[in-house]
Amino acid sequence: TTFESTDELGHEQASTQLPSESQQLIRHTNQVDASGVLLPLPWVVQCCVVDSISEQIKLVNRAVYYLFIHELKLLSHLSALRQYLFMQAGDRLDNFVNRLFSNPLPDVDWTSEANLDSAFESSVKASESDHDPYAERFHFRTVRRTDSYPDLSSIEAFDFARLEYKADWPLNIVITSDCISKYNTVFSVLLKIRRVSHALTDMWSFFKHPTIRKLRGEADRHVRHMQLLRQEMHHFVTILQGYLVTQVLDISWSQLKLDLENAKDLVSIQKAHAVYLERCMARCFLTPKAAPVMENIKQMFVLILKFRSHIYQSDVNDFASAKSQRSFNGIRDAYRRYNRFLYKILTKLAERGHYEDLLLRLNFNDFHAADLAAEQAKDRAKSLPKPR
Repeated sequence: TTFESTDELGHEQASTQLPSESQQLIRHTNQVDASGVLLPLPWVVQCCVVDSISEQIKLVNRAVYYLFIHELKLLSHLSALRQYLFMQAGDRLDNFVNRLFSNPLPDVDWTSEANLDSAFESSVKASESDHDPYAERFHFRTVRRTDSYPDLSSIEAFDFARLEYKADWPLNIVITSDCISKYNTVFSVLLKIRRVSHALTDMWSFFKHPTIRKLRGEADRHVRHMQLLRQEMHHFVTILQGYLVTQVLDISWSQLKLDLENAKDLVSIQKAHAVYLERCMARCFLTPKAAPVMENIKQMFVLILKFRSHIYQSDVNDFASAKSQRSFNGIRDAYRRYNRFLYKILTKLAERGHYEDLLLRLNFNDFHAADLAAEQAKDRAKSLPKPR
């Protein structure tokens, strides 16, 4: 017995055949004589009702999967979120970041949603791919916790800005407001990294200025020490960026596409997207267990911005002064202390199977391992009793 049905998409007709048990039941029922044979009710319900409904559910699930993946192009929308909120969009995000963190900061009210949207749209239009049809779905929304104007020189200056995405129905079943909040949490971390990277580039340009290169004597030696610290900071930020690009933009995305290929229905599509976001947040140190790592990294970012302020606010002729050197030594010692502590935390987490890739990148030439061993040897030497 065969029933012809057409799915809601109207693309093809599906032929649904009753399960073999149902066909056997029909044949057996037709052969029942006048005396009658009472068949077990659970068996009748299973064969005549449950099996038929199960077949229809399979048809609906296939239709829903086809609707989201092929008709609504869900993967293209998720790719757009990845490009902009996970900063994979290259020159478009570079243009936007340069507008936000230009030196000196322009006289623009960045707490205004209109100004943020204008900067974003201008950055997209100035890029090579200004015809992106998904870019117009993005808009900024500001979330102010206080009435005071935020300090744009702090590392958390732009935490009030959220990049929203307009997902029409039924896409918003998968791309929910809660999902957009998680995207923005990762976006905030990546924006901080771009902020300190921009500051380090500014410092590099500063040290290449002819005035700085003409310094001699004690001032020149002090500038070299500052350049070495800038290089340490740049090395760390580059390592962190490389790790996040690999783990968030590449590996997590590949795992999401594989999960979507294996999805069977709407629930499994939602689950694949939710797992993807949780995986990205974990790899960006945004889980309770990784909170000490993120806090340590934030403090290192704060010191990078403080170092930049120290350079730009100091007079070139005062670089060799005792006051300038004390300030610099305080920033350098604090940064190296946080850097060493970060290595210790990552070493402990790597022993439990977390962040091995970041630890390998950070300690690729065994610099941190040797530095930690030297520190431990120094501590042991201090604990030994002094000879009489």
